[in-house]
Amino acid sequence: MIWEAALGVVVLKASVLLALWFNRRRIALRFAAPRLDTERLARHIGRELGLAPADKEELELWLSGYTRQVEELRHHNAELRHRLLDAVAGEAMDKKRLNEVYADKRALVEQAYVHLRDKFLALHARLSPAQRSKLAGLMERNAAHPLFSHPLLP
Repeated sequence: MIWEAALGVVVLKASVLLALWFNRRRIALRFAAPRLDTERLARHIGRELGLAPADKEELELWLSGYTRQVEELRHHNAELRHRLLDAVAGEAMDKKRLNEVYADKRALVEQAYVHLRDKFLALHARLSPAQRSKLAGLMERNAAHPLFSHPLLP
């Protein structure tokens, strides 16, 4: 009787472990931060706007630089959380200490915004009026996409 219960527990554990193992990629994607597939996105935007191959490559480089900066912001946010927790746990919590914690964050966000703004203006200057209207329609249709709904954009 005891061996039947033990066998049931082993089978149950094995079933759960197999289910987790077979679904590991789906589980990892669900809990991972959203990532931009810059190559696919550049191809899509290039195809929609009718960009030249050189412009598509430049757009892909710009998007990969943008995602690198967003990733830096994510890492910096984690560091900021630790610094904030240390500040909260400390004895003296005042406005000066909080301003010190957030000063680096503001500088990095400003840097990322300037990069995004400059690259977007360079892309915009290369587009024809018809391509600009197509880009506006693309941005409107895909308003929920992480590239167009980023907090650095209005």
